Amino acid sequence: YYGTWYYVQNGALNWNYTGLCYYSGTWYYIQKGALNCKYSGLCYYNGTWYYVQKGAINWKYSNLVLYNGTWYYVQNGAINWKYTNLVLYNGTWYYVQNGAINWNYTGLVLYNGTWYYVQNGAINWNYNGTVEKNGVTYLVVGGVAIVK
Repeated sequence: YYGTWYYVQNGALNWNYTGLCYYSGTWYYIQKGALNCKYSGLCYYNGTWYYVQKGAINWKYSNLVLYNGTWYYVQNGAINWKYTNLVLYNGTWYYVQNGAINWNYTGLVLYNGTWYYVQNGAINWNYNGTVEKNGVTYLVVGGVAIVK
C-alpha cells in the first residue's frame, strides 16, 4: 500500500507482529506490521535463528553475525549451534564453540589438519612457546603448533 508492504493476518493488519513472513518464494522480515527492507541481523522464528539481510533471509550467507553483544556462526542463513571450529572473519580467525565465539577459550584447535594456538577466542599468530594438550607437548611457532 503506497509502496510499503504490510503484514495482514486473518484479514486485518497486524501492527504488533515482528518476525518472518513467507511470500512468493522469499522469507521477509516484518517489524511492527510492515516489511523492513533496511534490517540486517538475526531473527528468531519457529525455533531457529535466521540471518536477515536487507529485509529477507540470506540463505547463501555463511559467517559470523553480531547480535546483542554475541558473535554467532551462521551457515546457509541460520545459526549452526553444532559448529565448533575456527572461522575466518575480516582477516581474523576466531574459535567458535557450539555456534558462538568462545572468548574464554585458550588452547590448541585442530583445523584442516593443522593445530593452531588460540588465545581468548582468536588465533594468536605472535605466540611462541610450548602447549600441552591431552598429554602431548606441542611446540608453537607463530601460532602454529607441531608435536615436540
